[in-house]
Amino acid sequence: MKLKIILFFVFGTFFLSAQQSFQFSEKISWNPQLVRNSSGQSIQSLRFDQSFNSADLPGIAIYKKEFEVAGNGELKVRLTPKATEAIQTTGLEAAMKLLKPEFDIHAQVFKARDKYVASIELIPYRNAQQLEILKAFDLTVEFIPTGLPTNPLPNYANESVLSNGSWFKISIKQRGVYKIDKSFLEKNLKLDFNTLDPRNIRIYGNGGSPLPESTDAVFEDDLKENAIFIKGEDDGRFDENDFILFYANGPDLFQYESTLSDFSFTKNPYSDVSYYFIKIDQNRGKRVPQVDGPTNYSYQTNSSFDFKHIENDLVNLLDLDAGSEGSGKNWYGEELSNTREFDFGNSFIFDHIDLNKTGLFSFAFAGRAPVNHSVSAIVENQKVDVSIPYVIYSSINRFANIARKTASFQPISDLVKAKINFPQSGGTVSEGWIDFMQISVWKKLIWSNKLMYIMDPASFAFDASQFTIDNVLSAKKIWDITNPLEVTQINGALTNNQLRFTSSTINNYKQFVVLDESMNFDIPQFIGSVGNQNLHGLKDPEMIILYHKDYKSEAERLQTHRSKHSNVIVQTVDISQVYNEFSSGSQDPTAVRNFMRMLYLRNPKFKYLALFGDGSYDFRHINKRDADQNFVPTYETDESLDPITSFPTDDYYGLLDPGEGINLIGKLDLNIGRLVARTADEAKNLVDKIIRYDTDPKTMEDWRLHVVFSSDDEDSNVHFNQSERISESVHSSYPIYNEEKIHLDAYEQVTTPGGERYPEVNKAFANAFFQGALVVNYMGHGGYSGLAQERILQNTDIKTLENYYKLPLVIVASCTFNGFDDPTKTNAGEEGLHNQQGGFLALFSTVRAVYSDDNFDLTSSVYNYIFQFENSLPLPLGEIMRRAKNDNSAGFIRTNSRKFLLFGDPAQRLAIPLLKNEVDSINGKPLAAVADTFHALENMNVIGRVTDQNGVLQSDFNGKLYVTVYDKEISLRTKANDPTSYTATYKLQKNIIYKGLVNVNAGKWNFSFIIPKDINYEFGKGKISLYATDEKTKDAAGYEDRLIIGGVSNDSIKDDRPPVVKVFMNNADFVNGGICSRNPILYSQLSDDFGINISGNSIGHDLTAVIDQNSQAPIILNQVYKSKLNNPREGELNYPLKNLSPGKHTVTITAWDISNNPGSGHLEFNVIDESDITVDRVYNYPNPFSNQTEFQFETNILASEMEIIVQIQSISGRVVKTLTKNILNNGYRIEGIKWDGKDDFGSDLANGVYLYRLSMNAKTGNEIIHKRSSYQKLVLLK
Repeated sequence: MKLKIILFFVFGTFFLSAQQSFQFSEKISWNPQLVRNSSGQSIQSLRFDQSFNSADLPGIAIYKKEFEVAGNGELKVRLTPKATEAIQTTGLEAAMKLLKPEFDIHAQVFKARDKYVASIELIPYRNAQQLEILKAFDLTVEFIPTGLPTNPLPNYANESVLSNGSWFKISIKQRGVYKIDKSFLEKNLKLDFNTLDPRNIRIYGNGGSPLPESTDAVFEDDLKENAIFIKGEDDGRFDENDFILFYANGPDLFQYESTLSDFSFTKNPYSDVSYYFIKIDQNRGKRVPQVDGPTNYSYQTNSSFDFKHIENDLVNLLDLDAGSEGSGKNWYGEELSNTREFDFGNSFIFDHIDLNKTGLFSFAFAGRAPVNHSVSAIVENQKVDVSIPYVIYSSINRFANIARKTASFQPISDLVKAKINFPQSGGTVSEGWIDFMQISVWKKLIWSNKLMYIMDPASFAFDASQFTIDNVLSAKKIWDITNPLEVTQINGALTNNQLRFTSSTINNYKQFVVLDESMNFDIPQFIGSVGNQNLHGLKDPEMIILYHKDYKSEAERLQTHRSKHSNVIVQTVDISQVYNEFSSGSQDPTAVRNFMRMLYLRNPKFKYLALFGDGSYDFRHINKRDADQNFVPTYETDESLDPITSFPTDDYYGLLDPGEGINLIGKLDLNIGRLVARTADEAKNLVDKIIRYDTDPKTMEDWRLHVVFSSDDEDSNVHFNQSERISESVHSSYPIYNEEKIHLDAYEQVTTPGGERYPEVNKAFANAFFQGALVVNYMGHGGYSGLAQERILQNTDIKTLENYYKLPLVIVASCTFNGFDDPTKTNAGEEGLHNQQGGFLALFSTVRAVYSDDNFDLTSSVYNYIFQFENSLPLPLGEIMRRAKNDNSAGFIRTNSRKFLLFGDPAQRLAIPLLKNEVDSINGKPLAAVADTFHALENMNVIGRVTDQNGVLQSDFNGKLYVTVYDKEISLRTKANDPTSYTATYKLQKNIIYKGLVNVNAGKWNFSFIIPKDINYEFGKGKISLYATDEKTKDAAGYEDRLIIGGVSNDSIKDDRPPVVKVFMNNADFVNGGICSRNPILYSQLSDDFGINISGNSIGHDLTAVIDQNSQAPIILNQVYKSKLNNPREGELNYPLKNLSPGKHTVTITAWDISNNPGSGHLEFNVIDESDITVDRVYNYPNPFSNQTEFQFETNILASEMEIIVQIQSISGRVVKTLTKNILNNGYRIEGIKWDGKDDFGSDLANGVYLYRLSMNAKTGNEIIHKRSSYQKLVLLK
């Protein structure tokens, strides 16, 4: 059943500044089908074209409609159902419980860069005692302009305070009053106290709690100066007994919540410390002022409400699941599995608890068991039990469930005793982890010679309040710390050992700290000096490369390349500088977001963000078993227990408009890509690839016109069907591209001891990469170690891909192909990006598990843009991904799109040719609307030219034209290899009639060839694919399909001579019996009087290679043969062989000419394992010699640099000559070491027999390998 929405759209538009009205009438054609949910269960999925899935409502399709509106505004939507239908459910029971009695509709206006989009999302189901679906409906949408957002845009500073002066960074672990004395300044800051005026010392910092994620939230921009106290500064000298006191907020966020009558607490997931900055200035710093409290007050108190919160982050629970990745912001503490009870001991000691008032305790606990279970908290004599639902043990289901509880208790003493008990769940295994325990109590205000924090929530209802502290024997400082940046000292009155002070308190959540100068204060940790910086002063960049300091040189190299090659204004920025200016020095992803937002609001041309370096879910490097790889952070979701809905995403940095940030809702405003690197070598390789792809003429070949589509088997052909729908769309819209298809179910499935496998699929992928493709696309199952349950394109396979000059964009719509944020795993995606011999240019792929339907939706959207041109150029990769994601984003449901990321340079453009190839005539006839017909054994002469997009001849274009002539499309069939698959047919234009290479002169070209006898004689449309390059910077693409191929010519060809076939390994220097690696390149040179047949239409007439005489498994080489320049009668082929076993082998290549005469070539070769480095087949030629001989040898190491030493000695052992040669080795056979028979002094040696031995010093990476041959003999005869 074809999926469709029939849409009738009418709208009335008034003035742009006024209200707009839109009406829609729609009919939905539903397509029920059984699919597997995330638990592996079969559920009924009701889908329709352009529907969306919700992670919160499994199996439920969501209707979405978006259209542009004039600006910011509100939407009022009226839904009028026209037709509904009651349906039976299969597996939708869980979703039904979440559905409402009426159709649920949400509407909101989003902004995406300079466009405003009205987004309407409708759940076309309702649960009115039975499940009903909506089949037809009317929508009336009223758009009411509201102008600018109600929340004002942030006022960013034009210049950072860090732009001048001397700066030093310090850290603190928790909130408190900190002391800096002369010895601290002397030891760390190395100040000259003869010239230092302490009145010019300043301290800056905004506290270290996590920044608010909503773009509507108020936040501190740049570093703010704090009010501080300096003892003895009035004399302008910093004496021995002088010191600084300042109040600092810790890294965690806590605040009193009146709705809870308690404190809320947020553990900082990014940092365990807060940072502050000391500046030595020329002007006076900010000091704590003294103020008098109000004389009148209406509330008196001698009590304070206080709390202690214990939350030890020890483990990320998803990291414990071998099938998942560590994920999310939340970590958990002590495990209660073997031990079933945890006693908090002396953790909750308070000073002077008011035992007459009740306290509060709250706790959270994560439990994991296959049955319902429970946990108990015991505080003093109060016990509470909380039940915990069971979990299904699976890597795609929730790992654990959370129990939370708040209760009151009666304190007994200043030590509050607390325990958590986790009882056994019958006979089942259960595991549990403490999240936190918090105790809140009322305290009496009695001085104990330590910092006293005061907050009385009851005072918030009064204009002014008086606070009384008992047992005070001497004057104290009373600091109002409600605003930590504006600390003030309140003057109090001390009488009869009671200290009283007053303060305005109405609706102010006032907090105070009382201190004595003589107390022992905590000392901050010195971090280091900070250089001047000024990100706030950046002038209109179009692209930011955000890098970790280890990758600075490579980031700058990419900056230089992108600026010159793409004419983009690029700025490189050290991530630590972002933290300094936007999060007070603390690591926080929102600092990056706020930095991006500043640039976005200031400059409409700013649109690219490249993140250079790996990120990690382990922001604080809690797991010490792994190296800290959080170089440039990503954003992690709050959800940390569900492997489906917990994930990292870089999209957070591009959600920049008002109302965005929370829950990742909104439209992306930036083109974002990440260059994942864990080492400097990986960083260099990534930049090398980008520069090579953009600038090296050796990349300019016809692979740029190839696209590969691949699909998984199983699942009722869903992946096959999705891949086919996308490939058919590309074929229809962009016929210039030549498609290759690697559908798993079209190959033979082999049963092995390790399970089902597809060995021929792996070969097909290796060859597809080797031959080159602009894009490689895969739909189906996958994971961090590779693709499909049958283990195709695994990490080991990806490492051996050889496509140095033919790098594709790879699109993988599967699960967790590149979960880059887990340092314990090496992902298949990263292997492809880091392969130094080829692999991937860039990757569109997933970072966590995803739903198949949403994969298809997003991938389809990618192909809506991937081949588009704007301003005569292909869209950048980041722009393609941004548009596709925005097409698949939603306002109130969670979608898969946030889990798809671009791994690569967001400003990178695909190597799509900008010029055109046009055919002028075939066999002297101009092409007509009615296609001409061409027959087997008929000569074809094709004439054409290179033009611009407007058809103007490019007379300055000189170079080469790559020609591929295809026979008609053929129908292929899948095999239904698995019980959940069925056979299906698909079309592919793969049989090649001719593949040639000719010159282009002054923009014109022509070529001739004879159509082979072995074509499909049925008449049908052929295709000529044309790629031209000037081998510098320009290339052209074209195709012609106005030709019919079929039948046979009446003219005969006299041809009884077979092709000549020469076979080698790696290159033509290979000698029969030589050595090679386990993954060599099969190379062959072929020639024939009339040409080689590569059509593949007749059984047994393919161009084939047979390894070790195994004729049952021939390698088909039709696709890899290429004719020589201007010579269709000669050609060559290269084909990658993989995983050959060590030892001796043979290969035979058989070719057929266009008249069906066969010819063969044979080769013997010896495979040496890469771990067994060898120097073999050492000899000199000629031998004996008189004037000159040449030394040669073979080795199986491919080194970047190699030193060869040949030491020649007499029979008695005296060294007479040492030859040294340094080479860059790119083959297995080494030649060119020549000797003229003279000794080290240039004198002729006597005739006779000499011995020689060859030594090799090879550099591979950072390793030097030494190898030496055995002695050989040579004879000198002059």
